[in-house]
Amino acid sequence: MLVEEASQILDQIESQDASVDDQAQVAEAILVRCHSWASTLTGLGMRGEMGAPAWTASELKIWQLGESLRLFLRRKAWRGQGALLDAVVRVVISREFGKGRQTFVLLLGDYGNKEYGPVLGGVLDDPEVCGHALKALRTAKIRGYAEPVRQVLLREQGWIRKAAKRYLKEVEGIPA
Repeated sequence: MLVEEASQILDQIESQDASVDDQAQVAEAILVRCHSWASTLTGLGMRGEMGAPAWTASELKIWQLGESLRLFLRRKAWRGQGALLDAVVRVVISREFGKGRQTFVLLLGDYGNKEYGPVLGGVLDDPEVCGHALKALRTAKIRGYAEPVRQVLLREQGWIRKAAKRYLKEVEGIPA
């Protein structure tokens, strides 16, 4: 798929066009655009404020795509395993996409199923998406990650630490 065709498909997603019905085509468009943005939009997209990290332009575009996809999926019956969420997984595990992956991690919690637990558990050591992975594990009620989540408690602060405690309490039944 060419970048232009991928852009057209993703424009339909952004405009919430309900006529989009080919999961495999949407999945391919996501991957084409994310790789395109990562290789071409390398400059600063947003300066970090009050200690927050800066975002590259590609991270912003990828994050925005994930958010558009989240809104689009509210209206579709594309839940559980399939071409679309398999593409979401490929974005999540591609560290080259940086902080832009945050919304894609949340998509796995909202629209995936327990079979995506290993993907979410696998990014608990990634500081750019760790907190979002905790939230997704809790949202999907995926058990079995108490030990890696305890490790998060040892190294993280603020909202991520709260998310870890909340996961342990609500999903694993362990007071933190």
